[in-house]
Amino acid sequence: MSEDTRKDADRQAHAQVEYIQELLAAQTAISDGETAELDGYKVDEEGVMAAICENPLDSSYTRESYEDGEEDEEGPITGFTVLLCTGGPAVRIVGDLYAGVESNVRVESQGWFIPWQRIALSASEQDAVNWYVGALGVVECMPQD
Repeated sequence: MSEDTRKDADRQAHAQVEYIQELLAAQTAISDGETAELDGYKVDEEGVMAAICENPLDSSYTRESYEDGEEDEEGPITGFTVLLCTGGPAVRIVGDLYAGVESNVRVESQGWFIPWQRIALSASEQDAVNWYVGALGVVECMPQD
């Protein structure tokens, strides 16, 4: 594994988290009755929600697996993945779902020929990512069994 590739993946992950923090700051400003900006443009609550919904490239769910590792297509949903960017590097948010509640939400990145690796986040970064997953509606958008 190239150390530069790992560093590039980490930088991309933190850039994605920084954007999520900007989304949270804009939403907070609007909630406080203040003017909010994203990417140099004034936005209202609808604009922030549009940015949240347009940000991910893909989202998917995982279901409980059998002992042999095969996913049980009828089993309960146990996790989710939100893909933020692809290529080298790629960034995703993954988490567990238990009784319809997100937990163990984490950001992972990978570069060319290196595996997905969890990114260390500060408390405020983790709070922003948790907020983002909730605002994105991961639980509300789950397929219904």
